[in-house]
Amino acid sequence: MITEIIFRTAVIIAGTLLLLLSFLSLVKKRMTEGFSLGWAVGSVLMIIIGIVPCLNDWTTKLSTTHIIALLLFSAFVVGFIFRMSKSISQLTMKNQELAMQVSLLNQENERILYELEKLTGKTKVDI
Repeated sequence: MITEIIFRTAVIIAGTLLLLLSFLSLVKKRMTEGFSLGWAVGSVLMIIIGIVPCLNDWTTKLSTTHIIALLLFSAFVVGFIFRMSKSISQLTMKNQELAMQVSLLNQENERILYELEKLTGKTKVDI
């Protein structure tokens, strides 16, 4: 009975913290919308698993030490995956920004070549 309460409380707290972290990461532009939505859905599912008793009946068969070890391992894995998704999101956003800058530079280069062609009378291939 006590293991079930420990597990349910820990899962609800972890789900709430994960929901808060994903929201803050989205607000601070550290994570893309897709990743944040995925983490939000996962954290809401965690909260539901913690609230609804029939979804975690298997915890009554485990001892307190097993539950604590499972929670610590799960926290490590979820934290690692969350950190990786933040890194992937940041790299994706930087990649999009670089693509926009390259596009603007290509546009400026075309404009400069057009003006140079007008001034010299030579085509882009000759220059």
